[in-house]
Amino acid sequence: MSLVSLKKITYVKEMAKVIYHTKYNKYFGENVKIFTATDFIAELTQHIPPKGVHLIRYYGLYSSRTRGKMKKKADKATPEIREVHEEEHSSKESRKAWARLIQKVYEVDPLICPECESKMRIVAIIQDPYELDRIVKCLEKRANVPVVLEKAAV
Repeated sequence: MSLVSLKKITYVKEMAKVIYHTKYNKYFGENVKIFTATDFIAELTQHIPPKGVHLIRYYGLYSSRTRGKMKKKADKATPEIREVHEEEHSSKESRKAWARLIQKVYEVDPLICPECESKMRIVAIIQDPYELDRIVKCLEKRANVPVVLEKAAV
């Protein structure tokens, strides 16, 4: 059985038969299959996967075969570009570039402490969401600590 569409299915009440239209098949020499209603349902339900079985098929650009080929082409085509990007991220100028951009857009220097107005420096760039959540939770806990203990810890 090929793909099922309501346009391909006709039910004839007088004969209690289901007529299923397909593309012409040279091997079988037909483009119509006739079933009893129960046989049609049996044929149709064969294609329903068991509960919990992963049965998604990817075709074209989404298929794993095509994605693998595209990845190999990308790896061969861009080795130099990756090295350049890694160098850019580690350079001192690129780390400060975001600060210059924020200063231009918002007219505020992000490397100046808003409380004491002293110059700050970048210690680390953290992008891992789990680590960011841990830091935020720690800061929230510190907000509840009395001011005396907070200054003593710093």
